[in-house]
Amino acid sequence: MEKEIIKYDASKVMEGVKDKIKATFVDLIPDDKWEEMIKTEIDKWLKFDNWNKSEFQNLVNKCLSEVIGEKLSALIKEKYISEIWDNGQIQPTEELKKIIIENSGKVLLGLLGSMVQQSLNNGNRY
Repeated sequence: MEKEIIKYDASKVMEGVKDKIKATFVDLIPDDKWEEMIKTEIDKWLKFDNWNKSEFQNLVNKCLSEVIGEKLSALIKEKYISEIWDNGQIQPTEELKKIIIENSGKVLLGLLGSMVQQSLNNGNRY
C-alpha cells in the first residue's frame, strides 16, 4: 500500500485552525447575543457603513456578499435571462418587458430631454 505524499501548505493549516477557532468562538456566544451581533452587522452592511472593520465584520461582510450574490444570480436567471428567439432576435422576458414599460418615460426623458431643451433654447434667441 503506497501513501500519497502531500506537500505541506502552511496557509491551509492556518485556515483550518482559524475555522476551528471561529466555530468554537461562535459556540461560546449565547444565541440572543449572536443574533443581535449579526443583526447589527447586517444593518451596517445595508447602510454601507464599512469604515474600521473588525475581523468579525469582515467575516459577516464576506458571508453576506456570498449569500446575496447567489440570491441575485438566481433571481436574475429566473426572471431576466431569456433563451427565446424570434426572427433572429433574443426576446425579453415578461418581467423585463414590465420594467421597461414602467420606466420608458424616464428613459426617453433621459435620452431626449436635454437635447430637446437645448434645441428649444437655441431656437428661441431674439
